[in-house]
Amino acid sequence: TRKGKLLYPIMRNAFDSIAEGSQMLLEESGVSVLNLHLYSTFTLRWLLPRLPRFQESHSHIQVRLHTSQDDVNFAKEDIDAAIIIGQNTDSSLHYDHLFDCELFPVCSPEYLHKHGPIDDPTELLQKHILQVYPSAGDWQVWLNHNKVSGISPDAGLQFESYDVALSSACQSMGIALGQQPYIAQELNAGNLIDLFPDRRVPNPNRWYLVCRSEKSQLSMVAALRDWLRQEVSIDISLPNFSRG
Repeated sequence: TRKGKLLYPIMRNAFDSIAEGSQMLLEESGVSVLNLHLYSTFTLRWLLPRLPRFQESHSHIQVRLHTSQDDVNFAKEDIDAAIIIGQNTDSSLHYDHLFDCELFPVCSPEYLHKHGPIDDPTELLQKHILQVYPSAGDWQVWLNHNKVSGISPDAGLQFESYDVALSSACQSMGIALGQQPYIAQELNAGNLIDLFPDRRVPNPNRWYLVCRSEKSQLSMVAALRDWLRQEVSIDISLPNFSRG
């Protein structure tokens, strides 16, 4: 209702104040719980291998990971911060830019051996395209930028996450779209090949650490922000333009 919409932010802020006051008391006892929302692929392929370093340097912060393929709804979920890929569009939220990324088709060497070489993007029309349906626009961004028409990424196999799509590409099931920071291990190991290294396309969406504006200065959020920026700065697999 209209009255409910007016009352909601007032009540939310009041309950947040109570929660933050309780958190302060917990911090005095040496315990601080950080509820962090993030995508499952980002968790598995980038965060988890690095997370022990955060815990070693911030032993007083207990990180609780909430993984999903969807973006967080800060109005309805008890989340302190989220790592997302998207646009800085919500004025009620605080965005800290982490890095940018590129989009590029990849497949396994075995797929090329079985189906023949791919020398031009138009040849993808006859190949098996692997789609990540929560990020269905990504393939279209790459195709449009490279002026390739007549290809429907939705016509082939569809997966709920980049992790499953890239794993399927490693098993020679088709051609997936790669992007940082998901794919460094497969490229370095030779399990996947960048089909058109000179045709990488900047993803119009960017990676952010996001929280509600009133939580941006919480000590645990600030600690996470500083640590993430440090990790990004030393990750050589990310594009150079991400370290501006």
